[in-house]
Amino acid sequence: MGTVEIQDQIEAIRVLMKKYPILDRSRLSVFGWSYGGYAAARISETAPEGFLKCAVCVAPVANFLYYDATYTERYMGDAGRAAYDSGDITANISNFKKTRLLLIHGLYDDNVHFQHSALLIEALQLADIDFDLMTKNCQLLFFLFYQLLGMACLLTSA
Repeated sequence: MGTVEIQDQIEAIRVLMKKYPILDRSRLSVFGWSYGGYAAARISETAPEGFLKCAVCVAPVANFLYYDATYTERYMGDAGRAAYDSGDITANISNFKKTRLLLIHGLYDDNVHFQHSALLIEALQLADIDFDLMTKNCQLLFFLFYQLLGMACLLTSA
């Protein structure tokens, strides 16, 4: 997980930026929720330095070792520990020194448990990387969707 599909996303962004010159390259950002939050973090880690202005990661899966077994095994099969380690978003976070990160997670999320964001927070702190954090004392964050989009717009304009 987090390899071929991430390269596809980066290439799609490149194609769109080239095809539509009206798009402001200096404000390019990614937004994702759950697996999308994981993908947004992986795009930030994998893309060349300076590719993105910011990433908004809502309830990202940090490491599939700690995620729902049924989902993970469906996509990873009998992959060994190395496959899980290579998909761990806490292992390669140096690009977040240049790409602003807004991390959002509900404390009672029953799909992607807060443990995932806690792992990412710890890795960012140990690497002395600044990031923005929003936690909510609720299970679901759907009612915050438009607030999150507004926050993303603020991050890209700063």
